Amino acid sequence: MQTIATALLAALVLSGLIYLMQALCVLHQTRRKQKHTASLPPVSILKPLCGQVDGLAENLESFARLRYPEFEIIFGLKSAGDEAFAAARDFQARHPELPIKIVIDERQFGFNPKVNNLVPMMVHARHDLLLISDDNVRVPPDYLRDTVAEMTGGTGLVYNLICGLGGERLGAILENLHLNSFIAGSVCFLHTMLRHPCVIGKSMLLRRSTLQRIGGLQHVRNVLAEDYLLGRHYQKQGYRVALCSTPVYNINLTWPLRSFWRRHVRWARMRFWIGTYRYAAEWLGNPLAIALAWSLVEPGWLSAGVFAGLAAAKSGADWLLARRLSPAVAFRHFLLMPVKDLLIALVWFAPFTSRTIRWREKKLVVGLGSQLRPHREHSSAVLPPHTSLPVLR
Repeated sequence: MQTIATALLAALVLSGLIYLMQALCVLHQTRRKQKHTASLPPVSILKPLCGQVDGLAENLESFARLRYPEFEIIFGLKSAGDEAFAAARDFQARHPELPIKIVIDERQFGFNPKVNNLVPMMVHARHDLLLISDDNVRVPPDYLRDTVAEMTGGTGLVYNLICGLGGERLGAILENLHLNSFIAGSVCFLHTMLRHPCVIGKSMLLRRSTLQRIGGLQHVRNVLAEDYLLGRHYQKQGYRVALCSTPVYNINLTWPLRSFWRRHVRWARMRFWIGTYRYAAEWLGNPLAIALAWSLVEPGWLSAGVFAGLAAAKSGADWLLARRLSPAVAFRHFLLMPVKDLLIALVWFAPFTSRTIRWREKKLVVGLGSQLRPHREHSSAVLPPHTSLPVLR
């Protein structure tokens, strides 16, 4: 037991150093001076919609307030019966001054529902610059201008920092805490220190012409991690992948704890299958879980004190770092940071129990490279091997 305790103590020290480096990377990224450019080409904003999400109407309104000379907004749905259809129509009616299209296309191009939604919107887009933006994000007025400024020569894709805001139920609070701590720190650390872009698809800017040149969405239509793998594909093709420091605000209000758990089980299984050795190192990004394990192996006042002190210090430090993303984050929510960290430690074991995920009420099985195939309950959903995507203009 003494050997295990010593190993855990060493892991705790290493985890603390990693946390410090992540914090420094967040500070570096948020202190970057935003580039300014005279070139502001027109942009097609693609917003896939599916069901009602927290704050949808206000999320959409934030895009009507963008300070940018020319852009269009394209909404994509699989059915006119979708709950989000009414929100899209209302937004269109409120803003006749904006070029807005609503595209309804029920075709299935692969097992990834987001890609199925994106392809028809891309076909209807007028401009070469495409901004893919999720329906649960809210943005500041200069968001589009700042993001486009990162699209310099040789850049293939631009993604943004994410800040979780809101929180009325426990699941939503925990989701925002994770976005504002582990996710923000990991994204900045991987991008800044390791030159390894960890693209999260809530906001992605790319050129349609470049995307078509590297194969379009064909190679990500049947994977779970389409955003991350798209960023890696751009990098392997020799293009720069840029991280814009202007955050998008992921609005989470009414999520129950069950929704938080399901999402992170899905993400855990995804991360395991796209990088097993990197996934094994994720525990080093959770110092509180290591401190708890050490206190269980080596019980006593010292280990208990370290755990309690670390819980308090990390809650405060995470709050200060989250304020770099938005002053609107609530301090009282960060008192639940230890609960969130320990739940995430439990979620880490999810890939070893099953390969099944639930996404938009469908069961899928995830495999190497996050490749998806239908669960045996939906075996009839197999797509013909010759199914191909439309050619983007």
